[in-house]
Amino acid sequence: MKDVLYTILQKMEAVENFSKLNGNEKKSRVMSSLKCFMTAEDIEQYKPFISGFIDIICDLARGSDSIHINNVKRCFSCI
Repeated sequence: MKDVLYTILQKMEAVENFSKLNGNEKKSRVMSSLKCFMTAEDIEQYKPFISGFIDIICDLARGSDSIHINNVKRCFSCI
């Protein structure tokens, strides 16, 4: 999992240079790039976690004082 998170960070840095894309489009680009090394089932299973991870990293990069970690819509203990 450590390698996946590191790869997500690298992909986020790469799409940051695409100035014509908004935040959701950049996030979608990062998520779709994971198909190169994860199965579709893995992506679907971990999609809420990966999406939340990207949101937290973006909040931290912006220097946001409030990180919204209680907006989870799916139970992670069920995974």
